[in-house]
Amino acid sequence: MSKDLRDNPGREGPMIRRPSTDTTSLLLGAAVAGIAILLFINFQNWADGRGFRESMNERLGSLETRITQLSAKVDALPAAGAAPAAAPPQRGPDPNKVYTVKTNGRPSKGPDDAPITIAEFSDFQ
Repeated sequence: MSKDLRDNPGREGPMIRRPSTDTTSLLLGAAVAGIAILLFINFQNWADGRGFRESMNERLGSLETRITQLSAKVDALPAAGAAPAAAPPQRGPDPNKVYTVKTNGRPSKGPDDAPITIAEFSDFQ
């Protein structure tokens, strides 16, 4: 007779063994640890999402402010049919003025009594 049948004389077939309390407590501890880890991960995701939302709200607020400023500048521009604004003052030499350059005794080509004289200035380095 097998040992299982000797230990349970009124039963036929093998004895069904139940897990020991050590195995049950180990499984229960693993389940609790898994749930704790999942809760921690969920909390981290929630906190990250909250920070992201706050950051986006700040950025959207600054964009709205900038758009409002640009809109005010566009509204301040003259209409398409309005007269243009006065031209800014010209800088540099006046292109309509005639300048006198002394060329006496300087190297030249062509006749001295030519109606137009072109003076070239250059810097050799």
